[in-house]
Amino acid sequence: MTITAAERAVLGRRWERVTEWPLMIAAVVFLAAYAVPILNPDLPSWLLDSCRSLSWVTWGIFVVDFAVRLFLADERLRYLIRHWYDVLVIVLPPAPAAAAAAADPVAVGAEPSGADQAAGSGGDLCGRGCLPAGLLRSSGRT
Repeated sequence: MTITAAERAVLGRRWERVTEWPLMIAAVVFLAAYAVPILNPDLPSWLLDSCRSLSWVTWGIFVVDFAVRLFLADERLRYLIRHWYDVLVIVLPPAPAAAAAAADPVAVGAEPSGADQAAGSGGDLCGRGCLPAGLLRSSGRT
């Protein structure tokens, strides 16, 4: 099934209309999940883990949104160029977590070994370095 340019435009407008408020709510949830561990890093580990999970879930929501918008764009390369900042914001959040996992698996949720516990290792990356594209997207951009 091939989608015409007119159908893409209609679907794109419908997508923006339907997702505007859910994305706004996801942005607020992300900001809270990002800020809480920074403002109070001594919270219980379950709460820090919840913040990390919420950060990644909201990031995933914005990745899906960007993918749909890219799919609905007539000129995808032009869309990527015009939305370069969104691309960076979507691609970069996993980079610090991946680097941290390679350097210190304990920091990203692995069970600490006895040596790690004795050394006090096991910091939290709850949302640090993450900023989903939808947080910065102005309403109505295509």
